[in-house]
Amino acid sequence: MLHDVRAHHHRLLLMMLAGLLLISTASVFAQDTGVIFPPLSGDYSVGRTMRVITDTARGELFTVDELDYRTLPLTIYYPAQPNTDAVNGVYAAPEQINAMAMAMDLPTFLFDGLHPNFYAEAAPLPQAGGYPVVLMMPGLGTPVLFYSSLLEQIASHGYVVVAVDPVYSSGVSYFPDGTTVVGDPEGVNVAEDEPRTRIFNMWRDDAIATLDALTEINADDEVLAGLFNLEQVGMFGHSFGGAVSAQVANDDRRVVAAINMDGSMWGSAAEEGVSDPFMLMLSEETSVIDTSAVSDAQLAAAGMTREDLERSTQEVVEMWRGVITQSANARVFVLTGSVHFSYATDSVLVRDLAPDIIPETMVGSIPGGRITQVISDYAVAFFDAYVKGRDVSPLLNAPSEDYPEVVGWSLME
Repeated sequence: MLHDVRAHHHRLLLMMLAGLLLISTASVFAQDTGVIFPPLSGDYSVGRTMRVITDTARGELFTVDELDYRTLPLTIYYPAQPNTDAVNGVYAAPEQINAMAMAMDLPTFLFDGLHPNFYAEAAPLPQAGGYPVVLMMPGLGTPVLFYSSLLEQIASHGYVVVAVDPVYSSGVSYFPDGTTVVGDPEGVNVAEDEPRTRIFNMWRDDAIATLDALTEINADDEVLAGLFNLEQVGMFGHSFGGAVSAQVANDDRRVVAAINMDGSMWGSAAEEGVSDPFMLMLSEETSVIDTSAVSDAQLAAAGMTREDLERSTQEVVEMWRGVITQSANARVFVLTGSVHFSYATDSVLVRDLAPDIIPETMVGSIPGGRITQVISDYAVAFFDAYVKGRDVSPLLNAPSEDYPEVVGWSLME
């Protein structure tokens, strides 16, 4: 039941956010030059590029042509050579901006007002043996682009971050030749077991196919060859992508650590836990399971009694307890002041432009720069320990005065 509610709630957030931004941005951007991403916290400059992979072992589920193979755009953030003459990359290409604006009913200048730190197509900074790799998957129906501020932060700490775009299941997918693909409604249909399992397995296979393709890119790519250390691979995702990340850690031994950012769990990871080091980062919204907030009318519409709701809620809590207790080196944190969509950090940066118009219920109360810092710092601490093999940071073991927003989850106590 919680799975179904989460899927519908996520789409509702996107629609409401889009509507609010459409109302507000004309006046806001007339007075503001836009949003500058938080300064990079790591030691490396960051470049961004794209590659396209095709998995010839799988047909495309969402096209009518039986000869179509599953083809995915990858957005890659990597340590780059410092270049004082380089120009920071634009947030998105015009074709991508136009497609997103049309799909979400947003003005194009909204995206033009976002200013990242990465350099487009910058020369990689070579390192013997390459850099550890972090795969990332977005929330269901959420463009990979909305995580740019988080991904460049992680890359600045000496990682190659590869964002996998699950075409037809994200809002708008963009290919480097300028082609855009708008999501298919069936690609986000997770309300019932059969379609959810089909999409979940497709995403899992997308991640595994990406790892296979990175081996080839690392050997043959004119620019990126030698940049990936595929002996050190971590993975994280938001929402549906977080659940997939946990499952991939179980299914592919190349992934040695996983983070689920405010997602549910399915597959063997839900039944048996995660075999590799695992971190669950929850929003405050998700961590508080308040059945009293569900009205009798809502229960009737769902065909449930209050006893059904209480029972299913308890099952969810027990599922999480089982996952955490059975997982290796598992950690659970809650970000107070956050909601589910807070983990798509760019959306919070946009909120900072219009705090009186975009309500906190959409993206949380934590400022965009701060939430980007907190999420990236904890993700880097986790991957440093379990991907790079460094000493475990105190952040992962005890509360920190520097991060008062991060607390334990009372349901795990």
